[in-house]
Amino acid sequence: MIDHGVLPDVISYSSLNHGLSRLGWWEEVKGLSVDMLDRGISPTLCTYTALIDSLCRGGKTQEASGWWKEAAQVLKNMTSCGISPDNVTSNAMLDLLYRDGRIRRHLISLKN
Repeated sequence: MIDHGVLPDVISYSSLNHGLSRLGWWEEVKGLSVDMLDRGISPTLCTYTALIDSLCRGGKTQEASGWWKEAAQVLKNMTSCGISPDNVTSNAMLDLLYRDGRIRRHLISLKN
């Protein structure tokens, strides 16, 4: 795309991130998100949700507590930018908690 003189915008990045997140390619999604920020393009709700969703799909549940911390950081960054999670974002977070196998513990920590 860039090689042909077409600069990506937030829609291009969000579409790529969404597709890569469906494949569970966390590192690629994270890399695209960093590239997007480097180009001065602000992430949207879809961008943040794709990041969280890719954590769930990346097969990284063996290290779930580490991935939970990463997802919580993404959520914190999102809300600090004034973007509120929607049902899709919340479901992605709950999916990660479920895959972690310790949903009760995390739900208690969310209440505190």
